[in-house]
Amino acid sequence: MKSLTKKTPIKQAINTLYQQEEQLSEHELTQLKKSIINSHRMTFYKKAPKNNAIIATACVLLISITFLVINPSPMKNGKTINIIHDVVDNHLLHKNLTYQTNSITELNSNFSYLGFLLSSEQENQPYGNLVGARPCFILNIPAAQLRYKKNNQWVTVFQTRYEENIYGYIPKKNNHAQPLAITQRGVQVNLWQENGLLIAVAQAQGH
Repeated sequence: MKSLTKKTPIKQAINTLYQQEEQLSEHELTQLKKSIINSHRMTFYKKAPKNNAIIATACVLLISITFLVINPSPMKNGKTINIIHDVVDNHLLHKNLTYQTNSITELNSNFSYLGFLLSSEQENQPYGNLVGARPCFILNIPAAQLRYKKNNQWVTVFQTRYEENIYGYIPKKNNHAQPLAITQRGVQVNLWQENGLLIAVAQAQGH
């Protein structure tokens, strides 16, 4: 990893940060953040900038570091890739349904042992017609696998309780953030967390 010293120009530090961020381990990324903060903190306060451009550049650097600390990249977490593997495997295996019903209320009763209610979003059936469900596992944790049919295509919705220590950081879906969208083996997976649940939607790429 390219090291950053006290003499590293701020612009170069920014470029290095973004070029290397996707390749660093969590430990290396933490060290990089500390190195940049420590290297430029005293310089920023001891030497008054000569123009607004330097001030703006320094602010961008500090904001970038803060953003990475508060919002770590989910794709740097190997757990996210493992979640996608499990979701795609279950979607493609297309095992027989344990419960054949289009009633969310009935499925909530069947999956009561999971300790949560299925997301209310599913009641609107945005993924087509609900045909049933079956239990499955995501990273060895019990989950509900709901199967929908839309325009002759199968859509699988996975739900389980979100535990960050198990699944790692997963973004929330709201007005300011979109779910992760990852394609693997021809299957597009949208992954997010909401109301304490981990939710993944799998369907054929392009649908």
